[in-house]
Amino acid sequence: MPTLSSAAGSAPSMSWGEGYHTGHWVYFAFLSVANCLQLASFIGLMVYFIRGYLHSRKKKGDAISGTVAIIVPCYMPNEHSIIEETLEHILNKLECEQEVNLEASQVIVYCAYNAPDGWTHPIEDKLKDMDGKRIGKWSRSFRSIRVPDSKSKASNLNYVIPEINSDYTVIYDADHHPDPRSLCIAVAKLEREGVDCIQGSTYIRKGLNCMGKLIDAEFFVTHFVIFPSLQVLSGTGFFGGSNAVWRSKFLKTQAFHHSAQTEDIEYTTRALLSGAKIQFCPESRSGELAPV
Repeated sequence: MPTLSSAAGSAPSMSWGEGYHTGHWVYFAFLSVANCLQLASFIGLMVYFIRGYLHSRKKKGDAISGTVAIIVPCYMPNEHSIIEETLEHILNKLECEQEVNLEASQVIVYCAYNAPDGWTHPIEDKLKDMDGKRIGKWSRSFRSIRVPDSKSKASNLNYVIPEINSDYTVIYDADHHPDPRSLCIAVAKLEREGVDCIQGSTYIRKGLNCMGKLIDAEFFVTHFVIFPSLQVLSGTGFFGGSNAVWRSKFLKTQAFHHSAQTEDIEYTTRALLSGAKIQFCPESRSGELAPV
């Protein structure tokens, strides 16, 4: 009597991969690549933080031994309502540990701004009155410069940078309030690593509505996860336009292009091609306003 299996006949044998169409293989390929990239990012992140931990055990402090120029480029009238608060923060709250001799302050602050022809405002009178004086908790030198014929941040920077004689130059946008120790942390890492630029991180300091919180979360993941992984995998960081410390000697070697829509990335590209070394430092933090 025939069995059920013999009556039904033997099932046809299938070779490996038979029955899958092109879409299956394309999806499998993309999934494999994504998993490999995630694994590489995770390894890069672990390497970054292990290196940071080992350096933290060796370092002897974050004191700044050289001189520092701080540039705050500003566009009037859009930023006239926030520039005074930013300058007050930088002059009185941003620390520089070796600044003990008030008559020989190692920090000079530049406010380089552009404005339409004929524009006047009381804030400009205040900036003119502050120009050339020593101001704030540490008696820091202050310069206020209205850049002639400027219509961009790049032109403002190009006007000021050639006259800088400090060892380091740090750039902050007009809405940035760097954490008190952020400058010391960035300069210490720049010297420790022997690089030309240290790019810090950014967070939302004001305007934390629903959208602001989402942007703040994105900033955290970008600066503390993605960028450190990118640095380990690619061997370099990049300049983000604000909260970045440069060796002034290198910063003077090339100008910013005022016609570039993202002058920071364009500047980074040319800098890397000319041999610049740039690293990220997420623990050097600066708060900015939420986009509106």
